[in-house]
Amino acid sequence: MITDTQKEDTAVSGMISIIMPAYNAQRTLHQAVDSALCQTYQNIELLIIDDFHQILLARLQKNT
Repeated sequence: MITDTQKEDTAVSGMISIIMPAYNAQRTLHQAVDSALCQTYQNIELLIIDDFHQILLARLQKNT
């Protein structure tokens, strides 16, 4: 007999890409990454996209 978990495991066999936007996410990023990495499906890549959060932008502006 095939269980529901086994059905899920056989339904997806390739790598899954998780694209995580991280604009001004310094307070929640750690929890979001942990959540993505704790999924039962392990064949993943996690792409974190940061679109110049305010602290980095302020530093860049200060140096110009």
